[in-house]
Amino acid sequence: MRADCCGATAIEYAMIVALIAVAASGAITLFADSAIDMWNFVRDQTLGSL
Repeated sequence: MRADCCGATAIEYAMIVALIAVAASGAITLFADSAIDMWNFVRDQTLGSL
């Protein structure tokens, strides 16, 4: 008799998705300020040349 492993697979995928979400959240938090500063610099340079 074969065991049903669909539940285990779903839990594994959920854990992988949760890990990716935590990593993405950390990366966004880490790089948000520098990204905002970069886009503000681009905006200022663009508007300054008008």
